[in-house]
Amino acid sequence: GIIRTLNVLDSLKIAHTGTFRNKAEFDKKNLLVLSKNGISVGILNYTYGTNGLPIPSPALVDTISRAQIARDLQRADSLGADYKIVQIHWGNEYERLPNKRQKDLAQWLTDQGVHAIIGSHPHVVQESTFLKRQDTQGDSTFVVYSMGNFISNQITPPGTRGGMLLSLELIRDRAKGSWTTQPHYQYVFVEKRSPRGEAIYRLRPIQLSDSSYVDLARREALDLQALQRYYRSISLAP
Repeated sequence: GIIRTLNVLDSLKIAHTGTFRNKAEFDKKNLLVLSKNGISVGILNYTYGTNGLPIPSPALVDTISRAQIARDLQRADSLGADYKIVQIHWGNEYERLPNKRQKDLAQWLTDQGVHAIIGSHPHVVQESTFLKRQDTQGDSTFVVYSMGNFISNQITPPGTRGGMLLSLELIRDRAKGSWTTQPHYQYVFVEKRSPRGEAIYRLRPIQLSDSSYVDLARREALDLQALQRYYRSISLAP
């Protein structure tokens, strides 16, 4: 599964990090650097585990280890990463609020100088926030604890048929050497239709300020009750 996923991503020219075919690839790609307009963004990726499945040798998966993350972030600095993003697979499934372990780790990552933390795994949207370093120095760190599901066949519990698209606008003050992160959200709902017996999945955008989702649901013959449940579940999200 690891190798096939990496092969598909490479065939589509989608950059990736966090899983590796072998140690040589780990040494080369453990830090993903994207550069544009003279700015280098370093991306690291970690998971709490692999659902109890062993990691088959020689493949490697980056798991959550503060000692390893600290070394990786130091390497990112040494390679000139101006802005550092950590994507992380954490938290408890289906819980609408981040737990203490997520919050503690988010604060620790903030104190290490990470600029943005993008979470996944709970399968439902969790809150986003900005954290300050405890030494009061450095930029604020943007955190989204969970982006929910993207394309998913889950039906229950409520909230699992939705997620969000996230874009980050990065603003650099070269004079002060500081960053401002402006997040932009688009909530989505998974529509599942089976016109000829074969399931077809499509993402539908949802605007929190727009009540037309009800008309959309009726017009497209969506699962109206599921869409309404999802809408209520994200209405309290920031």
